[in-house]
Amino acid sequence: GAVASVGIDAEPNAPLPPGVLDLVACAGERAGIWPGARDAVAADRLLFSAKEAVYKAWYPLTGRWLGFEDVRIEFRQGGRFRARLLVAGPVVAGVEVTELAGQWTAARGLLATSVVVPVGQKRVGVGSSSVSDSAVHGSPRSASASSMDVWPSSSSSVATPRP
Repeated sequence: GAVASVGIDAEPNAPLPPGVLDLVACAGERAGIWPGARDAVAADRLLFSAKEAVYKAWYPLTGRWLGFEDVRIEFRQGGRFRARLLVAGPVVAGVEVTELAGQWTAARGLLATSVVVPVGQKRVGVGSSSVSDSAVHGSPRSASASSMDVWPSSSSSVATPRP
């Protein structure tokens, strides 16, 4: 299907510098256990990368800043995550986007995250616990170590980088 926006981020699979997690994560995200994040994955950096991918998909649709505090990430099994927007979302094809589905993978010392915003995504309420089928299955790649073969080897942005 048609895609409205894509956000991709790649980061080293290493812990964030001291103090950065406090700027990126809410208390619930810091305290949570992230399913699917293996012991060999820097979970704090994975959270940072997921929020960066969301921003990179967000900005081309809105032209507005999205702070780390404006999105909540919930990691799921199978290399997937859900991002709930806590601010008014972009309108795509007449529908407000309030949640985004993403994928992540870890390989060769890197963490990579991606978010695809499909055109025609069903509206999903902020309080909902599910993401539309088109959002979950809108991405062409599964989150597996083998998918790293097509990912960039350094941080990459398909949107305007953060100022």
